[in-house]
Amino acid sequence: MSSTSAHKNDALHGYPLDLPSTWKARKQLLSLLEEWSNTASPATLHSLRLERRVDGLREPPVGIDANAPWTEKECTPPLCSHFHWPGHRPRPIAFDMPLEGAIVTIQGVLQNSTAAEKMTSQVYSATLPSSTPVAIKVYQGSMNKGLDELEYDDEDSTWENILLEYRIEDWAYSRMKCLQGLVLPHVCGFFQVSLPSGEPAIALVMELIHNTFDAEYVKQGSNEVQEEVLGQMMLGLIAAQHAMLNCDVKWQDLAPRNVLWPLLSSSTTRENAITVPVLIDLGSARPLGSDEDKFYMLGRIPNVLRRDYTFAANKINTTFRELITRRRLAPIFNMTRDGFEEEMSRLAV
Repeated sequence: MSSTSAHKNDALHGYPLDLPSTWKARKQLLSLLEEWSNTASPATLHSLRLERRVDGLREPPVGIDANAPWTEKECTPPLCSHFHWPGHRPRPIAFDMPLEGAIVTIQGVLQNSTAAEKMTSQVYSATLPSSTPVAIKVYQGSMNKGLDELEYDDEDSTWENILLEYRIEDWAYSRMKCLQGLVLPHVCGFFQVSLPSGEPAIALVMELIHNTFDAEYVKQGSNEVQEEVLGQMMLGLIAAQHAMLNCDVKWQDLAPRNVLWPLLSSSTTRENAITVPVLIDLGSARPLGSDEDKFYMLGRIPNVLRRDYTFAANKINTTFRELITRRRLAPIFNMTRDGFEEEMSRLAV
């Protein structure tokens, strides 16, 4: 190892698994990350070698208890009888094979930082040595959009949220393991990797989901298509959010970029089953707090359908009322009649 490489390893202070404990050491790490940001080129990545597997190797950030017991609730198990669920997608066989040392071949860019706009991670479509298609999410600190904030903020929670986001997702996917293959993608694992610049990072290898329609598809559809799709989307989102809440998890990043609608196969289709989205990007997941969190998560659904998918407010209002009242779903989200009317009034604004 060269003296330069040894110096960089010393300056990492355990990163990307851990954070430096002193402000002086953190400034050293920031200097390294800024140096790597000048040479980083996420869009040109061709392959990655999966190194040590790190699932569950570290505790989740402050405020999250990895061993918290499940609370008693009416809906047990999480995929409860309030909804007629489709079958789980099969877990890829390759996900249960030893992959430390395997080379992952990048096939395309799904999300990446640019000089003009930085993201919290880089996401690619890729293939394992077995030719199994996967999505790989790389937590690349040098290209994180929150990096500038760390220049002046030494709060542990800020540093953890920006540079240790993988720990939050590790906790969330583990906590909601029963939802993988239905509401969540199947997770292969979290691995240490080294980028071409020499920068160390964590990579999440997971199931690749092909999105069958997005916000643009909805916007361009006919009135008949929109009416049919609205009911399916709304019910699916309500069911997915409820399943998360049944795992004592609240998720605060409902947006089209994080909602994928997979193509159903004969192995997952069941008669009268609802259409369920796959929710991704769990960096905002946190333990469920008060019952008000349930109301908040349900209230996000009509607002997202109005703002991002541009469904007409009156159609959302009618469909939402029909679903909530006919299926008697208000109590499972701690929604009172006054709360329901308040949420509906927001759509008219």
